[in-house]
Amino acid sequence: MRDIVTELEERRRIARLGGGEKRIEAQHARGKLTARERIELLLDPDSFEEIDMFVEHDCQEFGMEDKKIPGDGVVTGWGTVNGRVVYVFAKDFTVFGGSLSETNAAKICKVMDMAVRNGAPVIGLNDSGGARIQEGVVSLGGYSDIFLRNTLASGVVPQISLIMGPCAGGAVYSPAMTDFIFMVKDSSYMFVTGPEVVKTVTHEEVTAEELGGAVNKVIWAPLATTDYGASLAAIPADSDAVVVALAGVARIRFFEAWYNFGYDKKFKLHGGYWLHEDAIPQIDDRAVGLISNSVHYVAGIDTPENKAFVDEYARKYKKVPSWFAESAYTSGLWTKAAIDSINGNVEDRAAFLKAMRTVQVKAPRGPLKLDAYDNPIQNVYITRLQKVKHPILGDVLMNIPVKTYTNVSQFWTDKPEDFLKRGPYKP
Repeated sequence: MRDIVTELEERRRIARLGGGEKRIEAQHARGKLTARERIELLLDPDSFEEIDMFVEHDCQEFGMEDKKIPGDGVVTGWGTVNGRVVYVFAKDFTVFGGSLSETNAAKICKVMDMAVRNGAPVIGLNDSGGARIQEGVVSLGGYSDIFLRNTLASGVVPQISLIMGPCAGGAVYSPAMTDFIFMVKDSSYMFVTGPEVVKTVTHEEVTAEELGGAVNKVIWAPLATTDYGASLAAIPADSDAVVVALAGVARIRFFEAWYNFGYDKKFKLHGGYWLHEDAIPQIDDRAVGLISNSVHYVAGIDTPENKAFVDEYARKYKKVPSWFAESAYTSGLWTKAAIDSINGNVEDRAAFLKAMRTVQVKAPRGPLKLDAYDNPIQNVYITRLQKVKHPILGDVLMNIPVKTYTNVSQFWTDKPEDFLKRGPYKP
């Protein structure tokens, strides 16, 4: 019995590796996660129940009979998101580029059928080049089975598609029939065929982003403009949402133009820094409900440290603190903690610098420390602007976290050595 259990665990270990460690490393080098890593982040901890882990393809042509990988390039099962049951399939790009086989399609159809029977959402994490060319029409037949279920499930259960990489052909047609599509900027694309095929057939050179990237259009407003009419008019009519990045007085001018032109009735508006607390006094209740910010501090963080900071700041300055105020306060808090740790002996330069690098504090923004590169590791918040009743200020607009990413470094999910090979750090 023990031998059987040992063999089963070994088979599970091999299956979890997908296309193998080298292909996993290549996936990470592209700044992407594996299918199982994505599922782990999406679902509640320890809630995922995988099915058909050991399924293999049946193709006997083109040497495929000797290239069989457990799971066959898609991870399927169910789990919970915030306690609600969902059914999930995640294409594994490390196995034949996430391409669809007949058995691969059968796994997806099975989990979609389970979702419909149980009245639960089905979520597809797509990272696939489309049909598996070695299987020809058989693979295409698998897509027809998936399309049928997309149609039958429409209006019955929510269908949600996440485009996590370059998707083409059937890997695009199916998501296009679902209720919601989410894409990753600069690494996910939806197109019938890729740039190289377009170049070969039409001799036209286009980028993957132009063919089917997450961003419909990037609009650069003129510096110091007082009229955002031209920028608003340039927004494509088929856009799902508009993300705005502005600073200074431009934030207020854009806000007024957005509502004066009636764009609040046309598009969903998302922001970043432009909806932060320092701009709120010039923004009215029309902004309530807007999702904004991917930042390390907002006034609505629900911790004892931040509540005490906000209350004291409000008592003294009669307004909500911005991240500038919190940054100044935390800098002082950090410095004091370092000085206290060396008993005030700041003349010892080496000891003081070491203390500054190693001290950890509970700041209003949350836990804070430095990494090996002297950059902060801290929480990052996605927020929604809400009207709240403050005990000192009364009714005020305040950004409230709706999603918290803990212990975020400058490298996010990258390995430091991979991150530093890119962009401005590249030798």
